[in-house]
Amino acid sequence: MDGNDGGDGPVPARSVEGWVLFVSGLHAEATEEDLVDAGGAFGPVARASVVLDRRTGYAKGYGLLAFASWAAAAAARGGLAKDMGGAVSAEWAFLGGGGGGKRRR
Repeated sequence: MDGNDGGDGPVPARSVEGWVLFVSGLHAEATEEDLVDAGGAFGPVARASVVLDRRTGYAKGYGLLAFASWAAAAAARGGLAKDMGGAVSAEWAFLGGGGGGKRRR
């Protein structure tokens, strides 16, 4: 799958590291290991990072989770909230064009 769902809006775009999700609503004591564990239920995690507050050392409440495959990232996007207690949400970190323009040949 290439990430294009056939809709008219923006579609997920692949980054250099793979299909990346922006994960928000993380607990202040969440770690990268927690993200890897949660994301690993949907497929191999290429990279995980939790953004930390420099002053306190605790998580700011968001991070990034990268998967090599679109299918794993799409499954995690829909399932992370269930696995991490419902307060967490995951959205595509990078979006491409919506298909409104002409294609180059």
